[in-house]
Amino acid sequence: MIGGDSTAQLLREAHEDEDVKAIVLRVDSGGGSAFASKL
Repeated sequence: MIGGDSTAQLLREAHEDEDVKAIVLRVDSGGGSAFASKL
């Protein structure tokens, strides 16, 4: 697993790479409260 900070960094790097045409994220989440995303 990777954390939020490392994921954000990888996404930034991919965004800046002109060879990258798409980014596909597969999220295996057990769900949870929407409240946690607002913290």
